[in-house]
Amino acid sequence: MLRPGGESRAGARAVVSVTPSAPISPSAVVSPPTGRLKLKWHTSDAGWRAGVPRGWIREERPYSTSWRSRDGGAAFTVEVTAQRGTDPLAALGEAEEILRPSATTYRKLRLRAVTGEHGPSADWEFTWTPRKASARDHLTKGVEYHQYRRVISTGTTTSVLTWTTPAADWDALRPTLVRVLALFQPPSLVPTPSAA
Repeated sequence: MLRPGGESRAGARAVVSVTPSAPISPSAVVSPPTGRLKLKWHTSDAGWRAGVPRGWIREERPYSTSWRSRDGGAAFTVEVTAQRGTDPLAALGEAEEILRPSATTYRKLRLRAVTGEHGPSADWEFTWTPRKASARDHLTKGVEYHQYRRVISTGTTTSVLTWTTPAADWDALRPTLVRVLALFQPPSLVPTPSAA
């Protein structure tokens, strides 16, 4: 069980995968289970903390950490930079302009500033179909995806949380997304262990 202020009962070990798999064909994707997935804590060396789906495979990149479902269809990515004063809504607006040329279809569901407990924040939710497959991002050409992206600006950092699933799996995985977003703690807000 995952608790916002503590560790899971089973500990917080993560599996590291350094070799991304090839994109998955739509027929190979297994439907996710219904209900919220079980989570475990991950605390990064950079000081942020997130509740992430148990059994998902962790992938480290120079500026981000991702967790992928075993079938490769769904992903949760955290990027944290030491960037101050980011306007979250403007940052997402720029990201939207970058995405549009790479999509054959794009539908914005929301792009708005939100009240965040950690600082100025904004959310962008959309569906899109990529023009090309991407082994790096595990995207398959012709498959519609649904993504929710949140940008959080604290006094010292900017955090970008990205949840991506095939559109067909969105409803089944949405309860997990809601919990994952609620549990995220930026670097300056992660409690430090007390000395014994």
